[in-house]
Amino acid sequence: MNGRVKFKNQVLYRNKDSQSSTYRDLYSKRSQKIIAERFEKDIDTFKYTF
Repeated sequence: MNGRVKFKNQVLYRNKDSQSSTYRDLYSKRSQKIIAERFEKDIDTFKYTF
């Protein structure tokens, strides 16, 4: 045993009432801008994209 924890690839919980298919759909252009400004350093460092 290598000391690693193994998990099955499964969705543990999904809100059946959710109107969006991905988390990106939940953000407006305004909220994307606010987040981009607040986390600019992290976004650049880790090459995140919206």
